[in-house]
Amino acid sequence: MKYIALFASVVFATLMLVQPSAANGQKDTLIPSQDYMTYKYGFIDGNGSTVIPSIYDVANSFSEGFAYVENEDYRGFIDIKGNQRIKIDFLVNSDVTEGLIFGKKESGSGCIDTAGNIVVPFIYKYCMPMNEGMIQYGEDGQYGLMTTKGKILTSPRFPHLNKFSEGMAYFTEDNLIGYINKKGDIVVQPRYHDAGDFHEGVAAVMLDEKWGFIDNSGKEIIPLKFGSVSSFSEGRAAFNDNGLTGFIDKSGKEIVPAKYIMNSLFENGVALVSSDYSWGAIGLDGQEVIPELYTEIRRISKSHLLIYNADAEMSGLFLNSGKEILPVEYDWIEAREFGLYCASKDNYVGLIDGNGKVILPYENESVSVFYNDICIVSRDGENWIMDKSGNEVIPVGKYDYYYYAGHDLLQVNKGDYTGFIDFKGNVVIPVEYSYCGSFTESDVTYFYDGEKYSLINYKGEKINVNYDEISEFYSGLALVSLDSKYGFINGIGEEVIPLKFDYAESFSYYSIAIAQMDGKYGLIDMKGNEVVPFIYDEMVPKYSTDPESYNYNPIWYKVRKGKLYGYLNLDGEASIPVEYSYISDFSEIQTAVATREGKTGFIDAENNVIIPLEFDEIGIFRDGTTKASKNGRWGIMDSAGKTIIDYKYDFVNNFSDDMAAVQKDGKWGFCNSRGVEVSKIICDEVENFSEGYAAVKINGKWGFIDKYGNIVVPCIYTSVTNFNGGFSTAVAGKKTYSIEAGLFTRTKM
Repeated sequence: MKYIALFASVVFATLMLVQPSAANGQKDTLIPSQDYMTYKYGFIDGNGSTVIPSIYDVANSFSEGFAYVENEDYRGFIDIKGNQRIKIDFLVNSDVTEGLIFGKKESGSGCIDTAGNIVVPFIYKYCMPMNEGMIQYGEDGQYGLMTTKGKILTSPRFPHLNKFSEGMAYFTEDNLIGYINKKGDIVVQPRYHDAGDFHEGVAAVMLDEKWGFIDNSGKEIIPLKFGSVSSFSEGRAAFNDNGLTGFIDKSGKEIVPAKYIMNSLFENGVALVSSDYSWGAIGLDGQEVIPELYTEIRRISKSHLLIYNADAEMSGLFLNSGKEILPVEYDWIEAREFGLYCASKDNYVGLIDGNGKVILPYENESVSVFYNDICIVSRDGENWIMDKSGNEVIPVGKYDYYYYAGHDLLQVNKGDYTGFIDFKGNVVIPVEYSYCGSFTESDVTYFYDGEKYSLINYKGEKINVNYDEISEFYSGLALVSLDSKYGFINGIGEEVIPLKFDYAESFSYYSIAIAQMDGKYGLIDMKGNEVVPFIYDEMVPKYSTDPESYNYNPIWYKVRKGKLYGYLNLDGEASIPVEYSYISDFSEIQTAVATREGKTGFIDAENNVIIPLEFDEIGIFRDGTTKASKNGRWGIMDSAGKTIIDYKYDFVNNFSDDMAAVQKDGKWGFCNSRGVEVSKIICDEVENFSEGYAAVKINGKWGFIDKYGNIVVPCIYTSVTNFNGGFSTAVAGKKTYSIEAGLFTRTKM
């Protein structure tokens, strides 16, 4: 259906902003979580506390109070208390949807309710939930309707049935589109070539490349005369005429003529519009509420718009009505919780409400997000706690620093000591420890009392263990050391992996960790089993080279055995055999320099040879080329290994300004980017090309040549500078001259 992208020539600037949420402790739902010791799944709450034990091989998210789980003893759905409620004997196709569970048996597809009763017999080739209390079922590529009680409303006769919207769904028949209601009645006979969902009581329809609107009786209330249209939003729809957009109301009356090249739909009484690549806003009457003067306008909340001027690099805040709350003179503005806005002016931060009332003056270095109804404020190197009304909860000077630590706790520092308080300032763990971890990943963390590391839970209860060092918990385990031996403990202090390693690192997301034993490195799993035997002299985790990657876990391991290097994948297999005397780190395009038996080339991450290992030395690629030496002679190649400048020179420089300096028998010349020698190799010294010219020294004097090898400034100077901004400074004896590029006139300085 074309309706999804009706405006081929219009960019819709919906520009929605997700509001930040407060860091509340208990969340409304439970989250599947894997125990990396047993590899079983259970469920945790928003604090990371276990609510349902990890006993399942499969666990889906909760939907309508039920979650699908599976192990060798049970396959079905549990409730949020972990009770096994609905045992099933079919392949599940969906989570609980409108009280139903859809699936498939050998006999066919159907569904049951949450009491386990069959609602639709398992006899159909297709049976899946729609929406608005409807089920779609099908046979042989044709589809029909049922209610969620299993009542058949239509036979499977339609090649396509769209989702319901406002009680209507469009269908296709004989390549034409009509509409059906939730009783199964055809309200609009199939006659249209394209169509959209109902919004605000009307739907867009198209016939013979012209769009208009019908109501839910099928009456054409706005003639089919537009090149394209949007759905209605707040009583207004956008239409397109000759590549420009305007707006109409439900009577078809033109509210704004077609004059915009970009626009959003109306939302909260305002649409964002642009007629010349600068943005403004209009109201429902089509009148301008914000002039088209700004680089960007965003909906920062339901009631407010963020205005940005790129030239000044400044932001402002306006109501949807166009009323200015903050002028466009702030460094940045963010929506915060409770209808508040955080803004920076001259690098000082404050808080205001939606009417511009100052809650916190612009005097602060930073203001954190809200945790429940408090936030951390930093001013003049000091920190304090404020509530959403601007009241001081914990005054300046009480503690030096505050950090959110999970479980509705703040970690605080005073002098050299740290502890934990709740959001009201009550001490939960005394401020008497040298170091403490946080509770963001676990119910338990470490503390250091000046002599030994031990454990404490978020309630302040100590667990009696003593180690030289304890790391943060990850996936239920913490790395510990005692008397120079390393192992792992769980959250109740049990040594799950004995302290037998000379060295170890914490487990990654992929449930493997580097460990060392008897001077050799290997990989272990979370049960302490060897994933990779302890045979390597060196093992270094390597991370994604994608600058936009948020994966902070190793993706493979670089290893050394004796004098040879290779790479292991996360399964411990040698993805790059340990046979190279040198391997660089892999680049963003997943290639690395590799040396084997004294010859160097390039390989990819699958050990495919990209550039043959036949070079003595390879330089660094710049703009797709690099210098390299082969059999003692230098040349230049591209990133595919193709020769650009033959390997026949004593030395070469990398390309600069599409020209490369080359040396032979102690003299210098130049080759262009096609590898052609454009100047004789007669120079004593040269500089790289800059702004189309290169400084050259012949018979002890300096001058300039162009890219064809022509001498454009005679070699009569004792020194010259490269051209910069069209000028060079040249010295001849005691005289200094300024030489202009192109004309090559000189002016005495």
